[in-house]
Amino acid sequence: MSLGLQIRTVTLSVLSGICFLTACGGGDSSEPTTSMQPDAIADTSLPEATGADADSDTGVDADSDASSDLYWPSLDEWETSTPEEAGVHIDKLNQAIGFAESSNSGGLIIVYEGRIVTERYWQGWDQNTTMTLNSATKSMTSMMAGMGLDDGSFDSLDQPITDFAPQWIDTPKDAITLEHFLTMTTGLSTTPPTADEQTTNQFEALADGLTLDHTPGTYWEYNTPAYLMLFTLIEKATGETLEEYARRKLFEPLGMSSVEWVKVVVNEDVTNYRRIESNTRDMARFGLFTLRRGVWNNQQLVSEDYFNKATTPYLASKSDYGFLYWLREINTPEGTETIRANSALGLGHKIIMAIPSLNLVIVRHGDAASGGFVTQLAELIVAAFSD
Repeated sequence: MSLGLQIRTVTLSVLSGICFLTACGGGDSSEPTTSMQPDAIADTSLPEATGADADSDTGVDADSDASSDLYWPSLDEWETSTPEEAGVHIDKLNQAIGFAESSNSGGLIIVYEGRIVTERYWQGWDQNTTMTLNSATKSMTSMMAGMGLDDGSFDSLDQPITDFAPQWIDTPKDAITLEHFLTMTTGLSTTPPTADEQTTNQFEALADGLTLDHTPGTYWEYNTPAYLMLFTLIEKATGETLEEYARRKLFEPLGMSSVEWVKVVVNEDVTNYRRIESNTRDMARFGLFTLRRGVWNNQQLVSEDYFNKATTPYLASKSDYGFLYWLREINTPEGTETIRANSALGLGHKIIMAIPSLNLVIVRHGDAASGGFVTQLAELIVAAFSD
């Protein structure tokens, strides 16, 4: 497959009076269809909650603290390691694999020290099978925004959104900043306006239709309607289409060649973006990028300062959320301590989980599993890789 992105235009049925909302949540409801009504229902649920280019236009020092000794998969090859070589508890690993198989999984990849230790497919899936990532896309959007900050497209995290939505000037919404969008603290309503997505500019409809319910920066609420505005904010700031910026700055450097955008093209000037689809291996590439703290192939694609902010709680009252990343704590086998996992999670139990202390990436793709699946799978795999 060519490295260039395949761009998919989703033709949704024309329904008047539908809501601007996409199934990007990470809860336990069933996998959404391309119909917008199930999307509007499904995306209100949350993930299971617990306690550049590689060149100079990134504005980041490509040599900063990146170890040349790390293994990186090439575009054509990804080295594997046997469980024995990785020092894994085989019986516990098999228990985790069996649990994933019995839980509607299509694909499971476990990466240790950059190499694939486990790669399994079920339900007719293979390495080329793609499916929507739903809200796992959010963490990728966070990294794109960070790259936009690094290259000067955005002024700062404190940049007012009135720079892009002038209708907010001299209104209570003029206090909303880029950082508020990245942290789910805009204070905007989670109830989207009623509009025909086939003919309406999503950004303008949301900017006009979302009411301000809380003081920006003080209240966390999982808010996909507000998040959708970020796509256009990136376009307005960079002067590029979202798909071109994403391809150039993130997907192509990482070798994520299966990615397709789910979108609605309103006209030649307006595209309403939703989320991406990809195969399981491309999810694992983003997981390794997360594990390596914004570095790929020994080049810092997003600044370490931004990555640190993205994986640090923004509000003390919401300790498991950063900049569109879930910051989970996974129990160790002894149950006496927990270890941090930086995760991109999506509706239907899409999992891209990086566990730095174990040098581990866990990726699960497929249909929805049962409640508590993310925690159970993570704990089983952590047990297999723990001393």
